Amino acid sequence: MTDNTTISRKSLFQYSFLAIPLAFAGLPLYIHVPDFYATTLGLSLSGIGIVIILVRVFDAVQDPMIGVFCDLYNDKRPLIIFIASLMMALGFFLLFHPQESLGLAGLAISLVLATTAYSMMTINLNALGSTWSQDGVQKNRITSWREAFGLIGLIIAAVLPGIITFDQYSYVLILFLVLGFTIFMLWNKKHKKYDALINLRNKNNKDTIKLHELLLPSNKWFFGIYFISTLASAIPAVLMVFFTRDLLGAEQYTGAFLLIYFLSGACGMSVWLTIAKRSSKLISWALAMLLAATTFVWAFFLQPDDVWQYALICVLSGIALGGELSLPPAILSELIDAQDKTRNTSFLFSILAFLSKTALALGSGIAFLILGVTSFSPATQNDSEALLALSFTYALAPCIIKVCAALGLLSWLRKLKQRNDHAYSSGYNSSFGGQHDA
Repeated sequence: MTDNTTISRKSLFQYSFLAIPLAFAGLPLYIHVPDFYATTLGLSLSGIGIVIILVRVFDAVQDPMIGVFCDLYNDKRPLIIFIASLMMALGFFLLFHPQESLGLAGLAISLVLATTAYSMMTINLNALGSTWSQDGVQKNRITSWREAFGLIGLIIAAVLPGIITFDQYSYVLILFLVLGFTIFMLWNKKHKKYDALINLRNKNNKDTIKLHELLLPSNKWFFGIYFISTLASAIPAVLMVFFTRDLLGAEQYTGAFLLIYFLSGACGMSVWLTIAKRSSKLISWALAMLLAATTFVWAFFLQPDDVWQYALICVLSGIALGGELSLPPAILSELIDAQDKTRNTSFLFSILAFLSKTALALGSGIAFLILGVTSFSPATQNDSEALLALSFTYALAPCIIKVCAALGLLSWLRKLKQRNDHAYSSGYNSSFGGQHDA
């Protein structure tokens, strides 16, 4: 752990590499799995859909419980991550080597193993990153490196299905898990001394979680803004395939668009780091939201074959993605330090994970409910009215929601500024979320 010294790139690499295999548990589970099970085992799409919905609900609800458990056993985080790595490896192996006799039950078991392992690893990796340093600039670097490696993992996960088969896919994940955990343990070996201090400070604080003490006004502002912003991002995420295929007529470029988007996000993180240093994380986050809204709104006006225009939108909105991925965890980490809630780090990060998954589920529901009452029909010839409905749902509605999130953040900033809170200014001297909470 370091408070004021600069963390080496080697240490950041060792800590962040595990985010690559973690990313595999996002994209393939909800994009490739339905088609794989429908075509390989001949299972009904309705049955697959019901299983995925139930697993998503279970996955979201269990996050806070995992957070509580991991806070109680914060001195066992490396062991928890090791167990979770084994669970993820087993889950993915079973997922892409299905037993026909198990049918939907086999799918459910595999998904529960993989998603539970994902939650355990993500919550603990985030918690370790949060307690690594109390310096605001270093917190930015920690989250940016971790999220950048996560985006690299997403890129690999998106490209691999076009190169190898899905039964080989699980072996690639297992290889990355072994490599990632080995590198992570090199990092952990250097930080055991600080971990021991944290555990000593927390061992007498394993009391019952009191939500009214954790959900202070600043936390409510933060979590509320994060949920609305994530909801805005979730809607186009579930509709991208429909938009590129049914409106742009560019289904063959969907993978390229995703690659451009994620690469731009990874490259753009340094931009938001610089802005955060010169202003604050909150201002940087607000600017990222506004950039996302003002660039993505142009997708509403695209017409068939506007491939290059859409690629440019992917670049600019991808840069905004870099800020929206890296800044919120760093802000939450500073809130935890300001409120002296280190003993509840896992629980608070589990709330972040819960809100992210809930927003994705709600975004999917909203998107398909809106399109369900229109004349739009996937993978068919649609009239101009149906395509307008798709454009509105995919681009305009999310931008309206994103602007609402940005306005909420600016309102919170105004409250902080009125009481001379340093959260809106540069430097680490931040008291936001502390005793005089806004």
